[in-house]
Amino acid sequence: MNDTSDEVYQKQRKIVMSKSPEERFEMGIQMMEDARSLVEDGIRMSYPEIIL
Repeated sequence: MNDTSDEVYQKQRKIVMSKSPEERFEMGIQMMEDARSLVEDGIRMSYPEIIL
């Protein structure tokens, strides 16, 4: 599913690609950590008896 217009996508891509490789790497790591936190929070809400 894609709900982002091509114009907005191109602007976002330009902003991200203007960053250094190190900054983009850090962004990727942060996104992975955020995704993991969302998954863990979902598990905790569904199964509060499980300790992660």
